[in-house]
Amino acid sequence: MKQHKSKGIFVLLVAVVVGYAYFFEYRGKIEKEAQEQQAKKIIPFSLEEISEFTVTAANNESTFKKETEGKVVKWFMEKPQRDLASYGAVQGYLSQFGAEVYEEVAAEGQNIDYAIYGLTDKVNSVSFRKPTEVVTIEVGGAVGLGGKKYIRINKQDRVLIAGYFWESQFQKATSELREKGFVPADFEISKIEIKNLRSNGVEHLTFTQIDNKWTLSDLVTKDPDQTAVDDVYYQIKNMRAAQILKEGKSLQDMASLGLTEPETKVNLTGPKDEKLEIIFSKNMTGQVYAAASNRDVIFSMNPPAVNVLRKSADDFRDKKKPLSFNLAEVQQIDYKSDLASFNLTKEANAWKSKEKIEGKEIDNAKVVDILSKLSTMKVKKYFDQEVSYQKSGMIELKLKTSKGDEVLDLKWSPKPLEDVFVAKSNLSEKTFGLSMQDVGSLPFQAVVIDPPKPEKEKTDGIHIPSLPTESFPKGTQEKKVK
Repeated sequence: MKQHKSKGIFVLLVAVVVGYAYFFEYRGKIEKEAQEQQAKKIIPFSLEEISEFTVTAANNESTFKKETEGKVVKWFMEKPQRDLASYGAVQGYLSQFGAEVYEEVAAEGQNIDYAIYGLTDKVNSVSFRKPTEVVTIEVGGAVGLGGKKYIRINKQDRVLIAGYFWESQFQKATSELREKGFVPADFEISKIEIKNLRSNGVEHLTFTQIDNKWTLSDLVTKDPDQTAVDDVYYQIKNMRAAQILKEGKSLQDMASLGLTEPETKVNLTGPKDEKLEIIFSKNMTGQVYAAASNRDVIFSMNPPAVNVLRKSADDFRDKKKPLSFNLAEVQQIDYKSDLASFNLTKEANAWKSKEKIEGKEIDNAKVVDILSKLSTMKVKKYFDQEVSYQKSGMIELKLKTSKGDEVLDLKWSPKPLEDVFVAKSNLSEKTFGLSMQDVGSLPFQAVVIDPPKPEKEKTDGIHIPSLPTESFPKGTQEKKVK
């Protein structure tokens, strides 16, 4: 028994020793591979340490420099001219280089013919600088097997084989790294003034932030659509141009692009009275041109991007309020017009007529369709002043609860005024206009319908229809008669 026990302990010890040795050998192998990969890293320092980099391609050189203003870190393009760069775009560009390693050494020594690898004097290169070190990577024009590239680091006497990643870095225009937004990240907006030159006059809109809430001071009716008001701030804060069209803002360029007489001006004010002005041209052949007071460039952008700026105060009113009823509360419907009238009540999820209608029934699908469309409808325009319209023969619609309490009392004119039906509701003090298309989509006249006719009883036997004469080939009937 003792002999078997000793043998078991010995086997266990061997297993532990072997496992221990394997573990350390495996870990050592992993660490060695990691060290080899680290040694092959093309950029030997952390990308966060990079304070400047230069991209040289096709005789063009662009230099970007990192600067700290207070607690805000910014990137600027220094060459070919100074301009603000996009922090996110630059950081994304730099992050691509962090994991790059070379695969193997293609040539080494003092007698290398660099022309074989395309590493001539005029070669694409990128340099990364931190305060105490610079790394310059030259990328040869020659292509190796599998599309691999030849690179040379800091003019060392060796040529390295790297991936085709390096070629793609020079195909990217450095303009992609420039800031195309109008409002700097550290500019806190506390006031927005929009001046629009419209066909019917000049529209001024002033938005101010009070207690962390945006308000439109020009909206004297005090019925704002808060979502629409807030959206102006977010749209301006995040507005970006499609591209930088021109360097500098010469008077000639500004005039030719419609910026000396802009259609829209946006003035932004910060909490410490900082100012930023952005101007936008009219839509000129599918493009809108823009310029900002803090940048010496002209931008081009797609027209839909500025739609939020070209609104009147009326566009920021709550267009849903006069029709904002609770669909779940509606249990009775009364409708009256010159063309159709009905009084309905909801019983067991089916709409029934309150009065008996001889030979008619209610189309539930049409009733559901009316309520569904009505619940999403919005006012097209408001009439703050008295408006003249046909008041006789007003169409009336009342939605009520099961107890008869009014959910919505809506009336509208039988004839449109220009492009809207003039309407009133118990949910709004103002007269308003409903879209002709919206009202026309409500199938009131199709609610009361004839019941479907019963199918005819089938007769016994097989009915064979007679064929028309034209269906017989010529001469066939004559032969049958004979």
